[in-house]
Amino acid sequence: LSLTPDTLWGQEVSGAFREHWESMGGTLAATTHFGDQEDFKAVTGRALDVQASQARAARVKQVLQEEIEFIPRKREDAHFLFMAALPRDARQIKPALDYHQARDLPVYATSHMYTGRVNRRLDSDLNGVRFCDIPWILAPSSTLRERVEQLWGRNAENFARLYAMGADAYQLYRRIHQLGAFAQSRYFGQTGTLTLNARGQISRTPVWAIMSKGEPQLLPSSRATSRFVEDD
Repeated sequence: LSLTPDTLWGQEVSGAFREHWESMGGTLAATTHFGDQEDFKAVTGRALDVQASQARAARVKQVLQEEIEFIPRKREDAHFLFMAALPRDARQIKPALDYHQARDLPVYATSHMYTGRVNRRLDSDLNGVRFCDIPWILAPSSTLRERVEQLWGRNAENFARLYAMGADAYQLYRRIHQLGAFAQSRYFGQTGTLTLNARGQISRTPVWAIMSKGEPQLLPSSRATSRFVEDD
């Protein structure tokens, strides 16, 4: 399933996800968009197709001509939900999924759901969600990051992802020929693992984390990768 904002950006993200997922042989069972200030119980209900379960219950009630106990069931053809949402919306979407008995449905999200600052009180609603982000945000603090935070204070926090991009851009010029000369060559940077593709473009692979007790925890494969982040 795909759940993204009903905006141009949300539609582009949804389209990119569909294209890539289907290119790998996957099937997108349903695409759902949500508007600003929308009721997320209704939104997630549409995504999970609980209306079909409610319709079946109504037919049974009509046949029996009596009240019945009923808990709506989510669709059974979904293996996971892809979510692109800002923190305010993401913190409402996960509890709404749980409300519809979809607590066991894996949720994968983009980095947009996380502010980059630990907030256990607010982000506990995101527990169980897996998401990707850059090592500067998720990996253990590096010497470079500590220096930047010491020099720039609050700005270092507000513009963390831009500082990470600047750090990698500065380091790449010394490695660009090496990346082009060896197909398996890569640079473990502050924005992710960087490689040079056949079109001469830098491709970036972020690290993955899962929200646990309101705080991101690196997944095992990303913990291993984060140990190699360059810090020169």
